[in-house]
Amino acid sequence: MVKLFNLDRHWNEVSSKVTKLANIEMHKGIFQRGELTQELEKRICKATNRNYCSTYGSGTAALAQGLRNLQLPVGTEVLVPAYTFISSVSAISLAGLTPVFCDVDAFYHIDLAKAETKINSNTRVLLYVTLLGSPSVPTVGQWCKNHGLLLVEDAAQSFGAPLSNDAVFSMLSFSPTKPCTSFGSGGAIVTNIEDVAKQAELGRLHGKRTNKDNVTCLGVNSVMSTHEVASVLVNLDLLNSHQQRRQQIADTYYKELSGLVEFARYRAKSTYSKYIIRHENRDNMPGTVHYRVLPPQEHLYQRSLPKNCERLQKTSITLPNCAYMTGAEVQLVIEDVKKAAGITVSNSYKISG
Repeated sequence: MVKLFNLDRHWNEVSSKVTKLANIEMHKGIFQRGELTQELEKRICKATNRNYCSTYGSGTAALAQGLRNLQLPVGTEVLVPAYTFISSVSAISLAGLTPVFCDVDAFYHIDLAKAETKINSNTRVLLYVTLLGSPSVPTVGQWCKNHGLLLVEDAAQSFGAPLSNDAVFSMLSFSPTKPCTSFGSGGAIVTNIEDVAKQAELGRLHGKRTNKDNVTCLGVNSVMSTHEVASVLVNLDLLNSHQQRRQQIADTYYKELSGLVEFARYRAKSTYSKYIIRHENRDNMPGTVHYRVLPPQEHLYQRSLPKNCERLQKTSITLPNCAYMTGAEVQLVIEDVKKAAGITVSNSYKISG
């Protein structure tokens, strides 16, 4: 069975570098918030073309705190795709805001035309989730301006792809399956807005810069460990090569599975952090289903699924697409998909939408 992510191979390649880098600070007794963290935040700013970065203990904590920092009235509505991981939605609720579920398009991103019908006087934010690693649609910033909405970007799966220049802030994640992993947890808020950056910095440490300060805002305790920081720093050097390998594997899937399955759309410069196909016999194919239960179906929300989300949920499967896959493993996945789908002859592959 081919693994979805070969974290063991990945760790074996970089472990000595990570440990050596982390030990420089840990031997000094610095296990959080040291010079290494400052270096990482500078590197992330450069990688994302942003002026400010505040790292957090997780992407979910970063997103929830970032939304809380907007200081919107309790119950303010946030447009969010119904097809996403629960953390996108729970962050909204944790911030005291109300998620409004919207259908998605062929990219598994929020469908702006359908989302427009959900806007009312209580709607203040669009949470754009760059699922699968594809960047936001280029028009989303102007769309938000036209409707008087703040744009927040959940870019947990797309570190390495361009971020929207119109976002109040973008959230990044460094959990194990993300494009640039910490081999643990971790996240960040990146922005070009100074006031947003200041609030993000305070929010991760109970509203303080140091323990001697008075609390100036409602915050959390959410920082990365030195070892996690070192891991992300080392993996930043591999970000481009890993992305190129995932693109190469994706291209192979496109060619070899032509005419057999339905492909999700991906935008240029996607990280391909998840590679999804659709087929009625998906449960007999290699891979993992993301997500068998979507946020609207969770007991906390109990909402009906939008039409396209319902269709995608029943047929979508994520194929293994990892930078550490061998060519033989890629071919094994292709053979197993063909067996489950049935072999047909076609000169071109289909990308729906």
